[in-house]
Amino acid sequence: MQTETMPRLMNQPPQQAQLSWASQYRLLLRLLITDYRSAGPFLLLIGLVLPLGFMWILKQYVGTGPDATWMLAGNIVMAISFGSVSFAIQRTALMKVEGELDYYGSLSVHKSSFLAALFTESIVFALPAMLSSMLFGHLLLDIPLLDLASGVPIALLAAASMTIVGSTIGSYAKTMVHFAIYSYLPYLAVTFFSPVLLPIEKLPVFLQFTSYLLPTGQAALALNEIFEHSYGLRLWSLVAALCLWLIFAVALALKKLDWRT
Repeated sequence: MQTETMPRLMNQPPQQAQLSWASQYRLLLRLLITDYRSAGPFLLLIGLVLPLGFMWILKQYVGTGPDATWMLAGNIVMAISFGSVSFAIQRTALMKVEGELDYYGSLSVHKSSFLAALFTESIVFALPAMLSSMLFGHLLLDIPLLDLASGVPIALLAAASMTIVGSTIGSYAKTMVHFAIYSYLPYLAVTFFSPVLLPIEKLPVFLQFTSYLLPTGQAALALNEIFEHSYGLRLWSLVAALCLWLIFAVALALKKLDWRT
C-alpha cells in the first residue's frame, strides 16, 4: 500500500503557500508605487499647486457666503475624486495596452487586493490636493477644521467608487487611441455631468439630476451640508447613496475588470 501511495505523492506538484489578503495588498502596492517613484515629487507638487488657483478665484471673485462654501466643497471633491479617477483610468489603460496588466493578472493574488492597492496608489497622489484645499478653506473661509475633517470620509467614498469604476473601464483599453479616449471620461463626469464648483440650484434641471445621480455631485452636496452644519435626512441620504455606489463599483470590478488577455 505504501509503495503505491508514495509515487503518486512524489508526482504531485508542490503546493505554494497562499499569501494573506493583507500581504497581497502590500506586495501589489509596493509594485505599483515603484513604477511612479521617480515621478512622485512632481505629481505631489502639482497636487499642491493646482488648488491655489481655485482658492485665488474664491478669494478674488466669490468672497464668502454660500457660493464660497459650495465652491470649497466642490474643489475638495474635484481634488480627490477627479485626481484619483483620472490617475486610475490612465494607469490601468496604459498597463493594459503595454501588457503589464497581464503580469498582475498572472500573480496568485485576488482581484480585490489589486483594486485596493490601485485605489491607494491613486489616493496617494490625489491626497495633497485635497488637504491643501481644506487648509485654504479653513484659512480663507474660517471653516472649523473639525467640519473639514468630517468631510474626508465622504470625499474618499466618492473617490473610491469613481476610481474602482475607472480602473474597470481602463482595463478594456486595447490601443493608445482607447487610452486617449478613456482619459477624457473623468472630465465628462466632473466637469459636465456634475459641475461641482457651481451651486446646484444654479444648474439646469438636467445637470441637477445628474449631479444627484453621480458620486461626485453627491459628495459635493454632502460636504456642503456638513459645512452648513445641516445634519438632517438629506445628508444621510447622500451618504447612503455613496455607500451604494461603492458596493456597485466593487461588484462591477470584481466581475468585469479585464486584467488577463
